[in-house]
Amino acid sequence: MKAFIVCTECLAQQAHKLGLGDYLLLSHGEEKTMGREKESLLADAYEALTAAIYLDGGLEAAREFVQNSLADRLSRIGELAVPGNDYKSSFQEYVQAKDLPLPTYTVVEEWGPQHRKHFLVELRIGEVLISTGRGKTKKEAQQEAAKRACQMIHSIPLNNDINKD
Repeated sequence: MKAFIVCTECLAQQAHKLGLGDYLLLSHGEEKTMGREKESLLADAYEALTAAIYLDGGLEAAREFVQNSLADRLSRIGELAVPGNDYKSSFQEYVQAKDLPLPTYTVVEEWGPQHRKHFLVELRIGEVLISTGRGKTKKEAQQEAAKRACQMIHSIPLNNDINKD
């Protein structure tokens, strides 16, 4: 669940806790648009600080910093963590960890006018239907199907009996 730990949102939260935004050198325009609060800039600052610690003190110092600053996040990693609502990636990581075939997403229905389509997607592992999802885009429908799969992960009969195609 590396993505759960190193996602922009997580690193930005850590940078905010450390007050790194106060130390950013920003352009006038970036100052006006609240650059010190932007997740991407805060996450970059956290990564830069980690790199500086590594360059100054070595791998062990950087590891200690990361482990200490992310201890709360590390302790909350469950069997399935969903960073930034990327349910597809999280579900795929879970399935791969269980040594199962990769999930497939199939559009089984679409409706609505061309400029306002809706999609119904099935999520399968092998031949087993795991869940479905609806959305205004194919991607949104796939994420919805993966989200449902993540929510019911413990009741899904995922085992190595599923054919690996």
